[in-house]
Amino acid sequence: MFIILLLIVIAAIGLLIRSYNRLRGLSEAVKRSQSNLVGELRKRATLVNQLIDVCKGYGDHEKLTHLSVASSDAQNPTELAAATSTVLASVGSMANRFPDLKANETYNTLMRQLKEIEDNLQAKRELMNREVEEYNKVRSAFPTVLIAQQLGFPEAAYFSTDEAGLDQSQQFRTDDGELLKAQFARLGQGVSAATKQIGQRANAALQNAREQDGGTAAAAPAATEGDGDGIVAIVKPGETPEDEAPKS
Repeated sequence: MFIILLLIVIAAIGLLIRSYNRLRGLSEAVKRSQSNLVGELRKRATLVNQLIDVCKGYGDHEKLTHLSVASSDAQNPTELAAATSTVLASVGSMANRFPDLKANETYNTLMRQLKEIEDNLQAKRELMNREVEEYNKVRSAFPTVLIAQQLGFPEAAYFSTDEAGLDQSQQFRTDDGELLKAQFARLGQGVSAATKQIGQRANAALQNAREQDGGTAAAAPAATEGDGDGIVAIVKPGETPEDEAPKS
């Protein structure tokens, strides 16, 4: 019974390790694609700031405000994307009202670069959503779904084409390290307790067998070799062979 219990615990540990390694790799892919996507948004915001500088000297340019582009993950990417789109719309409207601005070489160069970034953003959106789909598919499969949350792997959010999902996906975090340590600590304690109990039961069984063997040996009658006539003398406890020898 205890051997079966020990095998079950070992199998559970194996399942835990296999599921953790799989989820860990997939979650890192999601984080990597998410980071690349946010990087493209920051590049776009930087180019938009350069466009604002080009627009100086034209009417209403004072209404254009430079975007704050932070290098840390603390910046809200949804707000940055929305602000970038707003400024681009204003710059496009201004260029339509000022032909000289629309013909400006620097302006056109920046607009071509922004077009390339828009294409890259679309590709990175699609890549991230594929990574999220694969991660969520593995996470929701049985029996991984039973332990994924306990291992620190939450469900990942898709990135929608209108950037509405970026803020939610930016919050995708995994705290698998500490939770995994806690899970292994509990499993280790269970294995240790089961092993100790098995050892105690085995020692008790061995001791009991020794005691039974000793009692059987003490109760068994002693025997001596037969005399020259082939008669075997049975010796009872407390008697000598001479006491029981047959008389002639």
